[in-house]
Amino acid sequence: DQLSTFFEILQFGNLEMPLANYGPVTLFAPTNAAWDALDSGLLSRLKLPVYRAELLQVLSRHVVWDENHISQDWMVEDTFHVLFEGETLTVTEVNPTVLNGTTTITIPDMLANNGVMHVVNSVILPVGFELEPRVKSRLTSNFDQQHPGADQRLNIVALGDSYIAGNGARRPNGEREYTNNLCYRSESSWPGLYATCVAEEKGGDINVHFSNHACSGSSLSDVYEKQLSGITRYTDLVFLTIGGNDFRLIDVGFPCYTQQSLVECKERIETSKELMKGDLHMKGVLVQLMLDIRAAGHSGTKIILTGYPHFGNDAAFEASNYPVGKEIYALGDLSESIQEDAVAEANTLAGDDFVIFESVKALFRGKEFSVNPDMINHDSWMLGFDPSGTFGFPAEMNHYNSQGHAALGNYLCTRTDYGASQPVRKSTDEFSRSSLLIALFTMLAVSLVVLAALTYIGGSRPGQERYEYCHQFSKRWSATIHRIHLPLKNAMLVVARLASTHPKACIAIGIVLSLGLFVCGLATNFNIISEQKALWMPKGSRSESEGAWVESMLTRWSNDTSSVFGVDKGGIFLMMIVHKKGKNMVTTSGATKMFDALDVVRKTPGYSNFCAIHGAESACPPGYEYICKLYSIPTEVAEDEKDCPIGGATGFWFHNRSLYEEQVLSDVDVAEAMSMDVFFGGEQQLNLRDVLGNPVHEGGLLVSSTAFLSVVLFPKDAEGVEKLRLNVVQALLRVQQEWKQNDEEYEIQFLTSESFPDEFLRSIENDLVLFPVAFLFMSAFTCVAFARRDSVKSRSALGLGSVFTVLLSILTGYGVLFTIGVPLTSLTQILPFVILGIGLDDSFLLKNAYEHSDPNKSTVERIEDTVDRVGVSIAMTSFTSSLAFALGCLSSIPSVRWMCIYGVTTIIVDFFYQITIFLALLILDDDRINASRRDIICCFTASSHTSMGHEGTAGTSPGTITNRYSKLLSQPMTKVLVLMVFSILFSICAVATSRLEIGYDITSMLPADSYVIGYEDDLDKYTQRRVTADIYFRHVDQGDSTVQEQMKKYVNELVDGVDAIVAPPANFWVTDYQDYLHEQGSALDGMTFTATLQRFLDDQRFDYKGSVILDDSGEIISSRTQISLDNLDINHDAAQVLAFMKRQQEVTSEQPINVGRDAASFFFTFNSIYYLWEFLIEIEVELKLTTIIGIISMSVMALIFLPHWSGVLFVLPMIISLYIDMMGVLQLAGIDINGVSFVAIVMSLGLYVDYVLHVLLCYYESDGATRDEKVATMISTVGTSVLLGGLSTLFGTLPLAFTSSDVFYTVFVAFVAIVVLGLGHGLILLPILLSLVGPSDVITIVTETSTNGQASDSPAERSAQVDEEVLVVATDPVAAETVPEMNVIRSQTATVFHES
Repeated sequence: DQLSTFFEILQFGNLEMPLANYGPVTLFAPTNAAWDALDSGLLSRLKLPVYRAELLQVLSRHVVWDENHISQDWMVEDTFHVLFEGETLTVTEVNPTVLNGTTTITIPDMLANNGVMHVVNSVILPVGFELEPRVKSRLTSNFDQQHPGADQRLNIVALGDSYIAGNGARRPNGEREYTNNLCYRSESSWPGLYATCVAEEKGGDINVHFSNHACSGSSLSDVYEKQLSGITRYTDLVFLTIGGNDFRLIDVGFPCYTQQSLVECKERIETSKELMKGDLHMKGVLVQLMLDIRAAGHSGTKIILTGYPHFGNDAAFEASNYPVGKEIYALGDLSESIQEDAVAEANTLAGDDFVIFESVKALFRGKEFSVNPDMINHDSWMLGFDPSGTFGFPAEMNHYNSQGHAALGNYLCTRTDYGASQPVRKSTDEFSRSSLLIALFTMLAVSLVVLAALTYIGGSRPGQERYEYCHQFSKRWSATIHRIHLPLKNAMLVVARLASTHPKACIAIGIVLSLGLFVCGLATNFNIISEQKALWMPKGSRSESEGAWVESMLTRWSNDTSSVFGVDKGGIFLMMIVHKKGKNMVTTSGATKMFDALDVVRKTPGYSNFCAIHGAESACPPGYEYICKLYSIPTEVAEDEKDCPIGGATGFWFHNRSLYEEQVLSDVDVAEAMSMDVFFGGEQQLNLRDVLGNPVHEGGLLVSSTAFLSVVLFPKDAEGVEKLRLNVVQALLRVQQEWKQNDEEYEIQFLTSESFPDEFLRSIENDLVLFPVAFLFMSAFTCVAFARRDSVKSRSALGLGSVFTVLLSILTGYGVLFTIGVPLTSLTQILPFVILGIGLDDSFLLKNAYEHSDPNKSTVERIEDTVDRVGVSIAMTSFTSSLAFALGCLSSIPSVRWMCIYGVTTIIVDFFYQITIFLALLILDDDRINASRRDIICCFTASSHTSMGHEGTAGTSPGTITNRYSKLLSQPMTKVLVLMVFSILFSICAVATSRLEIGYDITSMLPADSYVIGYEDDLDKYTQRRVTADIYFRHVDQGDSTVQEQMKKYVNELVDGVDAIVAPPANFWVTDYQDYLHEQGSALDGMTFTATLQRFLDDQRFDYKGSVILDDSGEIISSRTQISLDNLDINHDAAQVLAFMKRQQEVTSEQPINVGRDAASFFFTFNSIYYLWEFLIEIEVELKLTTIIGIISMSVMALIFLPHWSGVLFVLPMIISLYIDMMGVLQLAGIDINGVSFVAIVMSLGLYVDYVLHVLLCYYESDGATRDEKVATMISTVGTSVLLGGLSTLFGTLPLAFTSSDVFYTVFVAFVAIVVLGLGHGLILLPILLSLVGPSDVITIVTETSTNGQASDSPAERSAQVDEEVLVVATDPVAAETVPEMNVIRSQTATVFHES
């Protein structure tokens, strides 16, 4: 039929049915010869799905749709509109009719029911029509870049037919192994061996990854439809072997060499010739395929196209005088010439030699299979014809054997290095510390530059322009800050006056309120959260939404969650590991110990209530009924049978001790049994790393293993099963101790599904005793700090009251938050120690200010003076500490946010209680002193006590320690040494900070003696822990072949683009389903997708019912596959985990189907541990954000509370320096950035500001004539108080040094660093800097005299005169003293700290 090609093309374009059912139609049909006359390969390329739009464009130019069909008689130099919009056909000649000047009607007027057809002698194409090489539309567009993945990673992909898939390959022991039996893919295929060779040649310098997507029987169209999705933008090297099935080259050998049918032999040879000679369009398709492979990869992707060997070792072989060998050799040479021409054309079109052709005929010369059945070629590298299947499957005949695959792989490896020379590609997934350091150093530099400018201005004298401008600005600034302070001070005065007038009522109300709120909180919404997911999963993260969907679908999966040791893990489970401290366990004693451990579980009281004691704890495998009966293993398990599945090393003997003791008589018996890759009687292949620790094989026999692993599953939600679990834990703990006490070589470690929550709660219980210890310790400290030699004037009882006040604030803060439902966590239990340390600072300030007030005034007036003098100071410290915790409240990490909420609340309550309850206690204690009653034992009155006056002196003698210290700091040599030491310290800490890593340890919240830590340590030490992740597909039509290709491409990009993933999924339903369709062929014609899918799922060779969820109509709701994260060290390399999480999220987000969906991705990966790993991503971002916001916020606080604008220029560099030093100390102490250290760093911002602000405030208010004098006054005034406050903070957290968990230890180290660094910078470095570049202004607040000529002494009266207050800023103290008729009132802080 001369029109067969045309009608075939109509079918490709889906136009056959429309043209048959609608009309009237006029159709111009080109002949087969017309189609053959097209440029080489154009027709075949038009048939490809990627060019369907162009095909319709061509076909529509041959169709005229009009009210009447057009016969030839009507075609008289007219123009007709064709189906393609805007295009026309013009009759340029008649008799014969010629269209568009090139196309002639050869057979006119072939009538049909709905129109007429005219046969034409050429295809009607647009002028200059050609197909642009491009990738298929369903693939992602080309990224013109080098592979953006791992550092020096080489991704190799194999595409094509059986000659590259691995058909014929064998394991070293001669056994067949195909990762896909439908495609005959093998890990021992020659491309796989090439990848191994390259990796060995590079000596580990390059990470080689190989993916095999080839499939036996594939044609060029199959590669397009099913394999091209294996090429990703991360693919560096592609091995391609294709064309043999298209040319029918492989079909020729069997009938010819076996001489079964000479007629069929000749027919197949002629058919192959026709395909290669008569229709060269195959070359065009091959060219386009290679161009599309390049487009799907990256700009450096190379393709190695390999040819085929000669089929047979005798070119002169004849059958009935027919030159069979010569003809077949000629076909092979012709196919190779077509491949070479295609390579040359592809390279020309691309303008780059990206394809290399490798002929293998010379390599295999003399190694072909024998064409004579009676003369076997023992040196052959190919499998010959063996219809009986003695030496191979029939499908393996004519293919490379193991030697052939090895020879070809090694030949290509040693001949050239195709892809390993790719440019080095640096990973961008490392934790970036440089950006944070750059930001900090930038702010530090800016502040120092401005400070230098300030120094220059400060060096000017009155009368100079720059001095006058600065002087006036400072005056206005200080006056504004003073007015801002007044409302706060007035509010505090009102509260303090109320507390001082009713002290007993105030204390009683505080006690009742605190205890009431705490009890109410415990009785209502008190909640302890220990679940790792709830503690560390960032809110709003991708893993949160995707994990919620996964959990909601768990009941729909046939198999719950991921498989562990061959048993699906879900509900309550027990995992055990038995080892010999690194020695070989493949012995009878080792296996016996594993059964001993299992028997401990089975003999636990209550076990038989839930689990049948029948050895395997599950039904007998099919085919082993006799053995099962012999050992009393049931052949089936009824629905109501008590069933506790067991998995692990004992599975090699059905988990049955009797069977084990019957079969095992020596160590060799153990090794032979465990050398199988399936459990006895099982079918599913095992990953031996799941049941054996570090298995080593020699010659196929297991020779050593460092551990045996096992798992037991208990029924879900069964009443009493939790008690059984606890009994099992206690039983195994006893066994641990017994084995240790008996000095046995073996150890057992275990973990249950609830071990983490159990041990976490035990950690809280263990550390609760530390708080009473801290309370007693701080009580003793304050007693000593408040004590005097005079038994009456001593205030040790008040010291106890200060600790009691802080305790009440903790009870109140916690009670309020318990009541509203904020949960208690392991981090929250740290806070009482912190509050106890920093909360006492305010008590010291208030007590010292009160003692330095005028003793001749009434008690209430002295309290008012106290608040007037130090109110703003204690408010400042409380606000900065609260602000630091408030920044943590912005965290998306629940445990961090909850702790900071507790911190903010408790600090605010403590501030309020200090100016109420503590002041009330101070009033009562002052009454005791006035009544001459002794301290502590207040019931006794002193026998003689006359001095009731002021308890301190207005100044300190030159011989005091503070004055001596001030003189020491004023020495030039001291200044030089201090600057050198702190510069060295800063440099060391900056380097250490640059090495600080983000880390996580899931056992850090547990007691040091926890059995969970032992299990995790030994699992890491003696096994190769296998971590997996599931890949989910949802909300798409998975029956659509285009969607299936996108699913495959996503999996391939994960494998190629994520370093942690080194191999594709062992089982992926889409790949096997497509291979199944290929295998079944026409047997499935006419069946719907749901029907073919169900038939596929019912096939006993596949087990995907746990991977595919169907609705009632059989359509797919969602599906999944599983990948192994073999190249991921989850215990020791948090940076690697962080890089994995970022990379897989990037690959997921870049999928076309996921673009713009963020956390609602249709395709994504998930593992329950992602909840913790997502924390690593978030903590990095939050650390940077919190640092920048915190430093800016603290600088703003300095602007508000310091009376001089220049203060921020000292605060900013000091905080930055302290912050960098703090992180450097943590790194030097071996502490990573985790949830605990993150909170400590956030808190440090607020505490560091306290040290700096107190010193600066006193400096500005001192009246020294020079900088050194101002520094000396500052040291004598605040030095002791700052030191005492730092020590109280340190002593408050000191009991944490004796904790049993890493959490408290981290806090202890952090607070030691905070106190030591804070005191060092505040009392050593800052005074030195101020003595060198500090401003010389003297700031005093003066109040005009009242109308009667007397100044107002009452704080309330002075507050009422705020509008009349005048601020004086002078260059030296004389300026303040020369103000006429003014009552100079020193600012509050200077007086407060005078003798503290």
